[in-house]
Amino acid sequence: MREKIKKFFLSVLSQDMGKQARQVEILTLVVFLFLLITVGVLWQYQIELTAPKDGSRVVVARLNIFELLLSKGQVR
Repeated sequence: MREKIKKFFLSVLSQDMGKQARQVEILTLVVFLFLLITVGVLWQYQIELTAPKDGSRVVVARLNIFELLLSKGQVR
């Protein structure tokens, strides 16, 4: 496995700079799209905040992870 990785990097380094730049552009776009998809999925995922009331749990709020992270600094 280590040899395959070494051969891959050596083959990339032996290519001309234009081809390397194109590969980096494509890889950057793939990573950016992956991050956008991940943020979109996390934005849709709702977390329920509950509190005890009369021996049961009551939903206090429904937030996505980003709203929860942003409100964390506001509550003291």
